[in-house]
Amino acid sequence: MRGTPAPPLLGTEDRNCQDSNVFVLGQIDRLKPQVVILFAVWNEYEYASVANTVLAIKKLGVPSVLVVGPAPQWKDSLPRNLYQYYLHDSSHRIPYRMSLGLVLDVPGVDNSMRRLISVLPATYVSTWNLMCSELGCLTRLGEGGDSIVSWDYGHLTTLAAEYVAERLPLFFAPASRGNVP
Repeated sequence: MRGTPAPPLLGTEDRNCQDSNVFVLGQIDRLKPQVVILFAVWNEYEYASVANTVLAIKKLGVPSVLVVGPAPQWKDSLPRNLYQYYLHDSSHRIPYRMSLGLVLDVPGVDNSMRRLISVLPATYVSTWNLMCSELGCLTRLGEGGDSIVSWDYGHLTTLAAEYVAERLPLFFAPASRGNVP
């Protein structure tokens, strides 16, 4: 585990995580949102317990629960992987997509979660499918140095989080940033 924060799951062993998640459920009950979105670095947790969490949220009367699958992860930080690519590319390019350094178990976790969520009263959104193709996974969303999608092994930058959020199946039309290669 890489020191990630508490997952949005009921029944975690960590007391602080339990307390945090019970507090959040109380806020959901108090605020009565139309949509609750669950997202975590799923391959670092026992994500099978997401079923209990989804059912608890639905029991509070939330109409829609979205479970957002794992984002691409890198064996080393994405900036370091990009630097390695740059050094070995004869044209010294920074690619929009690449597979160099990708953690290979993320697609399997994505598929497992999709199957798990398919039998629950929730909608599954594959971040992997939003960000990856046969050409590799997105590394940047523009030309500038601030367009990178992850600042470490897999935490999305604000720009990348907006990219994913704009593609979630919510009840409003997202603002489009155009097509990304």
